[in-house]
Amino acid sequence: MKNHFQILWLIILASFISCNDEFKNTNVVLAGKDDSFSVYHEYVPPLTVKTELNISTGFYEGTDSLDLNLDGNFDLIITMRLHPNDTMYEKDRRLYYPTCRIELKNGFEVAVKKMNYACGHGICNWADFIAAFEYGTDISDFTGWSESNSVQTLWNVFPSGAGFSYPRGWWSIIKNEEMYIGVRHKHKGPKNTFYYNYGWIRVNAVSHQNTSFISYAME
Repeated sequence: MKNHFQILWLIILASFISCNDEFKNTNVVLAGKDDSFSVYHEYVPPLTVKTELNISTGFYEGTDSLDLNLDGNFDLIITMRLHPNDTMYEKDRRLYYPTCRIELKNGFEVAVKKMNYACGHGICNWADFIAAFEYGTDISDFTGWSESNSVQTLWNVFPSGAGFSYPRGWWSIIKNEEMYIGVRHKHKGPKNTFYYNYGWIRVNAVSHQNTSFISYAME
């Protein structure tokens, strides 16, 4: 009987601790809507990553950044590597190929979705890419999020000579020119709790060479 009581007590204690780890943000955050946001910023004209030719590789490369909560610290570092023919280059056993990646800083996370691909011999694998949301999508209800302070891929053109076809990312197959990236930021709550503030980034992705960042908003 004593053992049963101890087990029951541990179950109750574990459920109590888990309930106090995170409390749900009840605000609904919809992509593209900024009615109740504390932070909203629009680029006029839209922000495009300026690239310069790297003579050694033949790629145009550039970097820019976003300060999502306007606190003076850059939260997203955007790195772009472009080639007019979407080709690749190999140097010192390293492959260079067109890509757009986003480095997350200061505790920010980005919404990601998995893309499956076949590796051959009946084997399949998957890769995470930054999700592309349509206007009005409930970002606060989305469940797939990256690790904070990580590097995530918007799109890439991976070499095809590896023996399998690696996916290019959700932003390579979008149907609408303007879509949204979902972002969230972790905050400390009372005692041992935490919560998230959600937001979005409006992106025009006509093509890899003409990707621009129009505006963003955060709770």
